[in-house]
Amino acid sequence: MNAVASALLNGAILSAFLAAAIWLCLRLAPRHFLNAATRHMVWWMVLGITIALPVFQLPVHRARPAKPVQVSLPAVETRQTIPRTSLAGDSSGAARTARGQAGSTNCNSAAQAFFPS
Repeated sequence: MNAVASALLNGAILSAFLAAAIWLCLRLAPRHFLNAATRHMVWWMVLGITIALPVFQLPVHRARPAKPVQVSLPAVETRQTIPRTSLAGDSSGAARTARGQAGSTNCNSAAQAFFPS
């Protein structure tokens, strides 16, 4: 009940400020700028906002799960080893393949196919 009373009081205060601001704007506006029907519609809109304001002041209660969900993930091996090969005297691409650099020779041959020197 305390939340409802607080919402009504906050809505009333905001509505009073809104009504005062609209009254001042309509008072300062020239009469030929807004006719009577437009002024009447503006006051009806202020009344609708005044009625709706306390609803927006109410606290929102969201449903929470009764128990937090716990998930256990499997362990992941983060370290991978690459086997080393001897680079001495090896002119073939086997040593470069073991270190992951075999693609550079393929790129060079592809570039030479498109751009012959």
